[in-house]
Amino acid sequence: MSITGTVGYFMNDQLPTWQASLRHEAQRYAQLRAASPSLLPQIGYGALEFIMRFLAGLLAGLLGGYASHLALDSLTPSSLPILC
Repeated sequence: MSITGTVGYFMNDQLPTWQASLRHEAQRYAQLRAASPSLLPQIGYGALEFIMRFLAGLLAGLLGGYASHLALDSLTPSSLPILC
């Protein structure tokens, strides 16, 4: 669990930076979509904006989901091995 805890601590420390970066990119694509005169680039920029916003939320969900998985797995009869 110590290896997993170290990785989780690092990810938790970096998570706000990664999310801010993805949200900033999503905002940039939103501005490009709004400024685009034709439909095809608007669709492309809209898709990229959605992907960036989705990834920003996915990072937090993965970290929280994995942490809750480890916490719940530690309560099972087979428990967790010392090193995961």
